[in-house]
Amino acid sequence: EAYGWHVVRGVDGHDADAIKRAVEEARAVTDKPSLLMCKTIIGFGSPNKAGTHDSHGAPLGDAEIALTREQLGWKFAPFEIPSEIYAQWDAKEAGQAKEAAWNEKFAAYAKAFPQEAAEFTRRMKGEMPADFDAKASEFIAKLQANPAKIASRKASQNAIEAFGPLLPEFLGGSADLAPSNLTLWSGSKAINEDTAGNYIHYGV
Repeated sequence: EAYGWHVVRGVDGHDADAIKRAVEEARAVTDKPSLLMCKTIIGFGSPNKAGTHDSHGAPLGDAEIALTREQLGWKFAPFEIPSEIYAQWDAKEAGQAKEAAWNEKFAAYAKAFPQEAAEFTRRMKGEMPADFDAKASEFIAKLQANPAKIASRKASQNAIEAFGPLLPEFLGGSADLAPSNLTLWSGSKAINEDTAGNYIHYGV
């Protein structure tokens, strides 16, 4: 709250309806980030180990698992998903419809903006620009021909300075140590209200 966040307190982390209400409240606040403070009990549902360190790092054990299932009213075998739950979670059909709609829209975009679409496709495939290998080899050859005794962080910055202009998708950042760890380069543009930047100042 001191940092200007919207805070929702006292949410029962074991109550799905309470969590849903808290999420809906948070979504209604659009001018600041939200923090939901959910209270939970470690090992919830375990008759003998709930709320104790025994349920933190060690398995409950077969006997306690059986008691926990009984306590929670869970009658299904391990890895068995009840059909009504599976039906609610199964998003394949809806996902396929959305994917088809997106592909149709992207095809129209590619027709109108072929160069931009090709660049988008390259990045999404994880492919390097066509001239990257040649320019990278040229840069490395120059370094090998003229070795310099410099700090590794400076060598890193030199590499970023060389490769950054070749990669429009290049993204980096640092906490409050950018001037020291030399992650800034001449093409750095901070991401703030303008999300078109390529450098994130993470803060501390």
